[in-house]
Amino acid sequence: MTAEEKKEFEELKAAVKERDVRIVALEARLNIDGKQTYANGYEQAVKAAKAAGAIKTSADKSKLELNMIQMLYNMGLFNKEVK
Repeated sequence: MTAEEKKEFEELKAAVKERDVRIVALEARLNIDGKQTYANGYEQAVKAAKAAGAIKTSADKSKLELNMIQMLYNMGLFNKEVK
């Protein structure tokens, strides 16, 4: 391997490591693995959606899905009196 090839190889390794970090962060943000907990701000909306039968579990919901549940809750589509 020439010096130029070694340099290119090291640059590629660095780029792959950088992308791996970004992918892990993105997967955590989107709850790809379904293991992330949701923010407390969604608690009432999630409870109401479960009570209404709109969802069965919140464990597998991404941030996007939780935002949609919150919007539907804010529109009054789920019973807000759920405790």
